Amino acid sequence: MYGLPYMKSVFYEPMRTALDLNHTQLGNLLSIYGFVALLGYFPGGWLADKFSAFKTRNHPRYHRDFIWK
Repeated sequence: MYGLPYMKSVFYEPMRTALDLNHTQLGNLLSIYGFVALLGYFPGGWLADKFSAFKTRNHPRYHRDFIWK
């Protein structure tokens, strides 16, 4: 509850200085990320309903068998 005002100093400003962007550029970048994430929710939900949790979890043996078969 009280951490929300500190999100800017913890997340926003370090990312902005690390990427060397101004406020407008970082806002545009985060907007594009949000839009792409929103579009990714629809196929992600469909895939989660279509396949079982065993097949979709990150398991090295499953990936090896999937690649080599």
